[in-house]
This record gives sequence, C-alpha cells and structure tokens, in this order.
Amino acid sequence: PRRGRSSGRVRKLPRGLGLGRWLDRWDRRLPQSARMAMTLAARQAVTLGRHVGTVAVSLVIPILLSLSPLLIGTTLEQWLFVIGGVLLSTLLLAPPALRLDFRRDVRRLSLFSGLPIAPITTVVGQLIVPVGLTIGFQIVTVGIAAIIVRPGLVQTALWLGVLPPFAVIVFAAENAIFLAFPHHERAEGIAMVIRTKVIFLAKAMSLVGLLGMLVGWAVLSRAAVPAAVVAPFYVLTTIAGVVAIAGASVVVTARIWRRFDGTRDLPLG
Repeated sequence: PRRGRSSGRVRKLPRGLGLGRWLDRWDRRLPQSARMAMTLAARQAVTLGRHVGTVAVSLVIPILLSLSPLLIGTTLEQWLFVIGGVLLSTLLLAPPALRLDFRRDVRRLSLFSGLPIAPITTVVGQLIVPVGLTIGFQIVTVGIAAIIVRPGLVQTALWLGVLPPFAVIVFAAENAIFLAFPHHERAEGIAMVIRTKVIFLAKAMSLVGLLGMLVGWAVLSRAAVPAAVVAPFYVLTTIAGVVAIAGASVVVTARIWRRFDGTRDLPLG
C-alpha cells in the first residue's frame, strides 16, 4: 500500500528524555513533515529513557575500546587506530546495540504502514534517535583523540564530516534489509545464522570499499588539483560524496518502506 503525505496537526507528543517538551515549544515553528518525524523520534526517545543505563554502557564501552590505542604507538598510529575503532564500532556494534528503529517495532509495522505519513518522514523519524546517539559517540571519541593526538585541522575536519553520514548509511542499510526481509528480535534457526554471516561479510566488504574509495580519491585529488588547495578540495568533496550516499540510502529505505505490506510481509510467530 502507498502511504500518503503527512497530514494533521500533532497535539500531544510522547515524553522521552525531554524531547517531547522541546517539541511542544517548537511545534508551530517546525514544518509539518518535520513535526511528524520528530514525533516518531520522541516515541523512540521514550523507549530510550526506559533503557538509558543499558544504552549508556553500550556507548561507553566502544568509546573506551576506540580510545585504547592512545596508550600505545606513535601519534599517526594512534590516530589511525582510533578512527578505525570508531568505524568498526559504527558498523558492527552500534546497529545491534541501538535497535531503536523499525527493528524494535516489528509487531507494530502493520499499524505504522497504515498511518497517513510520507514514507521518507517515517524513515527519518525512526532513524533520528539511534543515528543521533551514534553520532554523539563518534564526536566524543574523535574529539578526545583529536585533543590528545592533535592530528591537524584537515584530518579532524575530514573524519568529523565523514563519520556522521556514515552512521546514517549504516542504519539506513540495516533497516532497509530488515524491511525487505523482516524477522522477530529473538528469531533463531539456520536462516538467521546464514543471514547474520552474510550481513557481516557485506559490512566488512563495505568498510574495505569505503576506505579504498577514500584512498583512491585522495590519490586522484593530489594528481588533479593544485597542491595549495588539494587539502580543502579533498575534505569538502569527500564529505559531500558521503553525504550524498547517506541521502540516497535514506531514500532507498523509504522506497522499501513504501512497498511494505503489513498483511503479507510481517514474519510469522
């Protein structure tokens, strides 16, 4: 079934970690689609408020693991290992730890599919909380490492610009796969084992591909652009490219959600 555009005024919003009160104050200032998306995010924030201790531990552990290379090695090695740790945590640890999106709402997808909300608005609303938490983890970790290691403005700006849209790509892809092949949170069996292994392999290949693209684009930029402007050119174009991919991943997820049929696609049991 095709979902229509967002309609109706949001009067009361769920209260979660103060987000509902904030939205109440800004209700009239936000565009209608933004109000609907933030209402869905506020609903996820209520769930976050109930499990804030578990989520905090889920974020603190990757921060400590990512920062552990600061205790050893040279400055360049420390910085690269920290960035590698943040990338791996974003790709492998954050999605299963922060399931505050479509995956937690598998039993309510049929209800969601009948709401008069545009698919892109629903997807954005469902992803705001987990993506926001992941971006917070990235900024804190990279910020601490940058203060200690001092890798330079170019390196700091590059990764602070690349990592947040990378988080969007990761969560959009996770939810797109889930909406295409939905399953319950505690599902077991050989099918889930194969699915997990295939997704893990795909994640590893995507990370290698991303790093390869960054290195390849750096080489091309150095060869094609004057040395005086190669650094800002590389940073800006790289960030723009990753942001474009992030936007495309959200659009693809919204298309999959648009085609989702709660009467046919929901898992049994």
